[in-house]
Parts: sequence; C-alpha cells; structure tokens
Amino acid sequence: PIPDFWIEKPSPLPVSPGLNRMHWNLRYDSPAAAGHTYEINANPGETPPSPEGPLVLPGVYVLTLTISGKTYDQALLVKNDPRSPASLSDLREQHDMQMILYRCSQEAWSCFKQIGDTRSSVAAILKANPPAEVAAAAKALDRKLAAIGGSQGFGRRPGAGGGAPPGPPTFMAINSTAVRQLNILDSGDMSPAVAMRKAVVATGNDLQKAIKSWNMLKSADLAAFQALLTKNNLKLAN
Repeated sequence: PIPDFWIEKPSPLPVSPGLNRMHWNLRYDSPAAAGHTYEINANPGETPPSPEGPLVLPGVYVLTLTISGKTYDQALLVKNDPRSPASLSDLREQHDMQMILYRCSQEAWSCFKQIGDTRSSVAAILKANPPAEVAAAAKALDRKLAAIGGSQGFGRRPGAGGGAPPGPPTFMAINSTAVRQLNILDSGDMSPAVAMRKAVVATGNDLQKAIKSWNMLKSADLAAFQALLTKNNLKLAN
C-alpha cells in the first residue's frame, strides 16, 4: 500500500485556450504488468510506478498537435545525458533489447486477458448448471486455459518450486519475466551483456511457445467445446 501523496498522476493534454505546458518524460508508454513497484527515491506527486516504458534514443523527434483538423509540427532534439559513458551504438543495442521485452510484455498481457475473458465465459456456463457432459468439458477446458494463461500475481510457471519440474511457460509468467528484465536493462546505459541477451532470447522463445499452445487450444479444444454447446443449445458469452 502506497499513499497517493507520492504517486504521479498523469493528466491528458490541457484543452483550455491560451499558453499551456506539458511534460514528456522521454519514454514509451508503460508496459502492461500485473503489479507495480515504487522507487525508494520518491518525490511527492512525481513518483511513477515501475515498470516504465523504455527511454527513447537520442535523435530528432517531431511532435504533432492536431486541433480542429489543423496540424502543427515541431521538431526537437533529444540528447544523451552528458554524464553517460555509453556510445550511441551501446544505447541502440540496449534499446533494441528493451523493445523486444516491451513487445513481449504487451503481447503476453494481451493473451492473458483473452484467456481470462474466455475463462469467465466458461465459468458462466458452469454457473448455469449445464448438462453433465457440458460441465465435465467446461472444467477440463478451464484447466487447460489456466495452464496456458497462468495466475495474476504469480509469475512462476506451474510446477515451479518444491522440487517439481517447471511446466510450460504461461503468459503471466512471461509478462512478469519480461517486465523484470526490462527493469534490469533500465538500470544503466550500457550494451547488454551476453547473459542478458540470452535471457531476452529465451523470453521471446517462451512467448512463441505459449502463443502456439494458445492457438492450438483455440482451434481444437475451444472449437470442440463450442460445438458441444451448440449441440445443447448453449453458447459462450461474447
């Protein structure tokens, strides 16, 4: 629990006529994550939740403002911190790794939410006291959905801990891993180490495996369940 006194509350662009000011933190939008942490060096009303989006690379950017169909452009130059020892090449390599993890976290979260919506629909079918064959199929399908989606707040894979072999990667575990790695890369300006590069590749591979499992489940198990529902004059909620 964090008092709201510390937390930054982003606001949209002002719409009142006259001179207005906005602040760009030089970052991409924050990635989707199951949980957030707050830095110890907090400032009242200015403490952003972690994870934050990757910092943009040094270079020229164009800001575009559209008002009543009229567009205004303004170029600006982003420079690297002069205290940073990193070269532009180092920063670009670091940024490339961060963007891979950024996309992994976003896609894993999106798939997790899709599975969550499907599980809610299956739960509604069970709550309606369906025929025995439908109830049995719904429970079996839900177990498979949970095994791919994972549980919010628990980033480890099924079976992790207690000496049990790790299960296949879940979308929630992948999201948590990608966010953790993103935070590590954000801790300094430097070219990623070999170990970090391998870890990022592993996270991307896990995501592709999970997506493949999800697609197979939709085309086979979920399709079969929907056919069974149709047979019993039932259907999943949209």
